[in-house]
Amino acid sequence: MNFKLPNMPPELTNLSLEHCTKYFSNGQKKYEGSYVSFHPVFTHTSWYENGHKKSEGFYKGLHGRYGKWK
Repeated sequence: MNFKLPNMPPELTNLSLEHCTKYFSNGQKKYEGSYVSFHPVFTHTSWYENGHKKSEGFYKGLHGRYGKWK
């Protein structure tokens, strides 16, 4: 799968890609997603504390959610 980084203003020259995963106190995943310079990109997923999926969708650049979210 190919990913294109979002269009950013030229003054943002120091970009960093970070993948973040957070967990509930019981060890279940709470949230997972990626960021480019603190802006959400690519697929983001969240779960309820019981482990069932809460939401999943795609972020494309600075314009927020893109496409269909479940």
